[in-house]
Amino acid sequence: VIFVLTDGQVSNSSSVFSVCQQKSKEARFFSVGIGEDVDRNLVSGIATKGGGLCEFVVGKQKIQSKLMKLVKFSMSSSYSSVEVEWPDSIKKLKARTLPTEKSVIVDGERFLAFALWDEVLREKKTHEKEEVKLVGVSKEGTKFSNVIALKNSSDLKLRTLNQKQSKIQKENESLSRTPSLVHVMAVRMLLTELENLSNSSMETKLKEEIISLSTKFNVLTSLTTFLVVSDELTGGDAVTDQTLRLETIDV
Repeated sequence: VIFVLTDGQVSNSSSVFSVCQQKSKEARFFSVGIGEDVDRNLVSGIATKGGGLCEFVVGKQKIQSKLMKLVKFSMSSSYSSVEVEWPDSIKKLKARTLPTEKSVIVDGERFLAFALWDEVLREKKTHEKEEVKLVGVSKEGTKFSNVIALKNSSDLKLRTLNQKQSKIQKENESLSRTPSLVHVMAVRMLLTELENLSNSSMETKLKEEIISLSTKFNVLTSLTTFLVVSDELTGGDAVTDQTLRLETIDV
């Protein structure tokens, strides 16, 4: 077991992730990010690629409790190579499934998985039961499989990533422009994976996707910044639909 503590950033995060992934068969990596300025994608990426977990210490939080939690997890039962097998109906939608790589589940820690698609999900008149299968390998090398039943689509109120919020929410409600919690959680996981793919020579297309998802779902990334504007300056009018103009400044 390897514990990595950091309060800063590196310029070669992709190389760090590669090493962690290569060595994950020999050891598990647990990481701790200290302070407000730490590279959160670096900390979470080390844990993800290294088959471990991560914690963050901010403000007046004590590092001892965070470390003890990770030590406890490092000695707990765990399952590796965990992945979700989605039903054919989701595959036909060409859904973007998360996480994209096989994960590690530690006893006492939650596991989240999402399927994102752009096509509007039509309500089914049939009551067919659909299932997802969670598979993986135990610490002792034994394979496991757990089947989870999905609710029928008629029982779910879903919004696709490409649907405009104004079509599904009332304009006069105070939370009308707030994305649903489930979507925010899914997009946060997606953005973390996209940023873990990035490096100093990040592709323009990847940058644009990160910025687009970040501003649409109000999730902060290394490429975006959100400003809080007082009602006194806006006269109480909402400004959440406005975006800042991107300007290039020579330094």
